[in-house]
Amino acid sequence: MLTKRGHEVLLTLLFFFIVAMLSLDPFLLVTSYSLLLLYSLEGIIFRLSLRRLKLSLERKIYDEFLVFGQSTKVQVKIRQRGSLLMLKVEDKLPDGIRLSNFLNSKDFELSRDFNDSWIYEIEALRSGKMVFEGFNLTFYDKLNLFATHRFYPFESELKVIPKRVQEIEVKGIPKAYYRLVKRKGKVRKMLSEYVGIRDYVSGDSYRLIAWKVMARNPLVKPMTKEYEYKKIFEIFVALSSKISMNDGPLAYKKIDYAVNSALNLIHQAYRDGYRAGLAFLDKGKVRIEYGDPNKLSKFISELNLKEENKDDILLEELYKVLSFKSLVILISDLSYPDKIDFEKLLLFKAKGHAIEILLLDTLSFLSSEDSSSRILKAIEQEHKELLLEQARSYGINLRFSKKEELSFKMMEIYNLWTRVPIP
Repeated sequence: MLTKRGHEVLLTLLFFFIVAMLSLDPFLLVTSYSLLLLYSLEGIIFRLSLRRLKLSLERKIYDEFLVFGQSTKVQVKIRQRGSLLMLKVEDKLPDGIRLSNFLNSKDFELSRDFNDSWIYEIEALRSGKMVFEGFNLTFYDKLNLFATHRFYPFESELKVIPKRVQEIEVKGIPKAYYRLVKRKGKVRKMLSEYVGIRDYVSGDSYRLIAWKVMARNPLVKPMTKEYEYKKIFEIFVALSSKISMNDGPLAYKKIDYAVNSALNLIHQAYRDGYRAGLAFLDKGKVRIEYGDPNKLSKFISELNLKEENKDDILLEELYKVLSFKSLVILISDLSYPDKIDFEKLLLFKAKGHAIEILLLDTLSFLSSEDSSSRILKAIEQEHKELLLEQARSYGINLRFSKKEELSFKMMEIYNLWTRVPIP
């Protein structure tokens, strides 16, 4: 393959050769013929050098797991024997990765025993598993007359894990830590709704004594606040993995907001002593992972958003595996004309579980103000009002959240089920 310069040189030599043929000048004829011969010889040497080429390339990514928004270094090593060529190596970056420092390509002048390397830095724009496929190579001679392009396959994986948003202050006492202590043993219960006031019983916590009621009438016996007890043993954040969750610009996709908010909630639940987990569909089956957010982040990097995984399937599979009374929070988007099967949600309530639906407001992801965008916003607004009306008729808690308010909405749900005011 001729380079741009190679085409120019060849056309120039052919022009002089034609002029020499027409002028019948022996000197011009011999000179132009010799130059054409040297040009051809250079091409033959270039081809022979490519055949003798013994090249190996390696890529080393300094971090196996990269936190979303942070950078890491990549080192590329090159070894070659047997050829004298010029080489340009370009590391092919996957989508969602950008350069943060230096270049991912470099030019080399190969020698018969060549060994070199270079380092550059990359930054992740989205979470997930990134696959580096290989290198784009360009070989050319020292005169830059001939060139050829090749692809050198070399796969490397980098798992980008989400970064938790800043922790949100929560008020109240976690029910997982709120204990009613009796004299001969401890009973761990979680408080929920206020019921009324009853007579004080030996062993009741002093925090539950109704001091204000007793202060109104000194003759009244000691009274204690009565609460309805609900045992919620586990908390699950069901993360939708629909294709539409991948909408949005890099680093600001719907799934990025959902994952960050979910990890933030799980982090708080983990600190408060609850058994919290993340549930999502993996190849048609529900997958539940427990543990601290740093561990869960690594599983999130393997989340597949290329398959059409419907929320109904996620909830149906999750319902089958739940054994203890649990709080289930589904984070999803529900753009027109998707619907919610409220009949399946009632099954969770019948079994004693608490179910909360938190939907990303699609309107908050629409920034343009053209005519088509305004029409879409009107459709989505009407769809949103219809869903809220259906949820109220079934007694299901349904919330919509803008992208910047998602973490706060999540913590509101968490507070509702796991916190009581400090007496």
